[in-house]
Amino acid sequence: MQKLFDFSDRETLVGVLSLDERAFPQRVSEPDATPDFFPGDDNNGLEPTDPGPFFLVMTATGLCARFSVQSFIDPSTRNGRSFMRLSKGDRVIGVELGRGDENACLATRNGRALIFPVRHVSIFKGVSKGIIAIRLDKGDELIAFTISDAARQGLRVKTSRGREETIRTTKFEVSNRGNKGRNVISRGKLSALVPGPVEIRLKNQQNDDQD
Repeated sequence: MQKLFDFSDRETLVGVLSLDERAFPQRVSEPDATPDFFPGDDNNGLEPTDPGPFFLVMTATGLCARFSVQSFIDPSTRNGRSFMRLSKGDRVIGVELGRGDENACLATRNGRALIFPVRHVSIFKGVSKGIIAIRLDKGDELIAFTISDAARQGLRVKTSRGREETIRTTKFEVSNRGNKGRNVISRGKLSALVPGPVEIRLKNQQNDDQD
């Protein structure tokens, strides 16, 4: 990737997504109002009728933001495009592409989990510092997240004792963005994300297997 992009020192790749419109999720309209959960939230969003799809981004310090895919459709230069202003010591842990009506499933190093509706995250027009996704205790950090639109889909993580846990709505209730979430384990820590299979389905694809 260094041949295609001019990475800064210690900059790393955290995710790759296809911007082929055939791979986009079905578009849905945003609700008429996005809730404000905390004073000072920067809701510099697009019009609520923006059909998406959207990028959902999370950082290690528990901040999040959403951006319309349309802002990133055109090819960039080798320097890329900025989408977040990170505080010193923070880093982006990943990005997901979704419609906006899914749930976000989060896990922290110290073994806490939170599930909240993606629509609770503001849609930003430009470079943003983000808003609070989860409130972290001192010394804790967000290690993984995913989005889910089915009860039995969720975030699979491994504990420091080698056991796997799945953060999904059949185990944890859906609550508001910005709280501390619930304990996943009573002892040990969460050590890593357990990656699932990557599947890209193209819409309007002809059944021309021979081509």
